[in-house]
Amino acid sequence: GYLYATFMDINESPIASIQKRQSPTQYNEYVELALQEAADLIAALNGISAEDANLLIFEQGYTVYTYFDSNAHGALEAAYEQLNGSADFGGAITNLNGGILAVYSGGKSDEKFAQTRKSPHSAFKPLSVYAPAIESGILNWSSVFEDSPFKTITIGEQKADWPKNASGTYSYTNTDISDAIKHSLNTVSVKALNLYGVNNSIKFLQDNFNLSLEYEQSTSSELGEEEVIGNLALGSLSEGVSPIAMAGYYQIFATGGLYRQPHTIKKICDGSGKVV
Repeated sequence: GYLYATFMDINESPIASIQKRQSPTQYNEYVELALQEAADLIAALNGISAEDANLLIFEQGYTVYTYFDSNAHGALEAAYEQLNGSADFGGAITNLNGGILAVYSGGKSDEKFAQTRKSPHSAFKPLSVYAPAIESGILNWSSVFEDSPFKTITIGEQKADWPKNASGTYSYTNTDISDAIKHSLNTVSVKALNLYGVNNSIKFLQDNFNLSLEYEQSTSSELGEEEVIGNLALGSLSEGVSPIAMAGYYQIFATGGLYRQPHTIKKICDGSGKVV
């Protein structure tokens, strides 16, 4: 018979004790993530496969100390319940050191939406446009751009202004960066990125977040930066980004720019209490 693996929360109180091949019931998505991360860490430490590491965790009765916070979990659960089942939901909260406090997925299917890569849309603008352009000195908070179309595109036989704003209207007035962020103006984001440079944005995201942007990079090289300006400026990424990853990226706005990859585990101890 297998021993149990025990998972502790941020206050070192148990949140799950599970046997091998047994699914956790409460907080299952978080515990599954922590078990996967623990297996990867133990595998790397001992030079064994993740499968063998998983066995070791149960055979040795390991205790996995995590950053799980039931208050943060409750906040995500409440946010999902406010939707009344009207949309699929994936959410994650990290602390400023990248410790994942909670993940939550909800929707019509069992898909783990907190871990699923989707287009981040406007939530991506501060990461792909405003942060790197301001850091480079090309933009500052009083930079202004006219809230008007960037170009005209042809859809079928119809010509259309691009990009559209969420409101469906343009003010045709000079708008500063803080107002553009406040109202999430697509026009200003595209014009700001055009000034900063799509390839500069791709490089920033790859260098700082290790983000895979292969499609955007190759298309920009072959067909020109403007071909993928919407992907970066409006967050319409070909491969998408998970809510867990986005929670990690957003840490930079509260840490003076320091990014730490999201992780669930604080420490792992064996059956005798020794830190492994």
